[in-house]
Amino acid sequence: MAGLATPYGPVTMAGDVMLALLWLGCTLTGWRMARQRRFADHRRWMVRSFALTMSIITNRFYSVLFAILLEPQLETTFHGDLMLFTSTIAALAAWLCWTLPLLAAEWWLDHTAATKRRRPPTRRP
Repeated sequence: MAGLATPYGPVTMAGDVMLALLWLGCTLTGWRMARQRRFADHRRWMVRSFALTMSIITNRFYSVLFAILLEPQLETTFHGDLMLFTSTIAALAAWLCWTLPLLAAEWWLDHTAATKRRRPPTRRP
């Protein structure tokens, strides 16, 4: 696991390992659902897997965003320590890069399921 080899500290390592385990679990569960021909469940698990897969893109976005936002605090909050600054940015990005897309995916899955339940059945002539 690449997350175990991060130079940015234990918080980043924990976030990376959790991401790897969740991604693998969601992907394998989705694959199993497809093999069992449970395609509605397969779709839901693969939406989660996709959200976790997108973490590499959102990680880059959050890293740049936090670097811009926290740079004015480098001399005060981080005492001029560039490694502490970098580790903080990496830890924030490592957790937010997968938790926010996964929460958005869960919201979307719940929202679309609730919409389908509320929609009256269509009558055929």
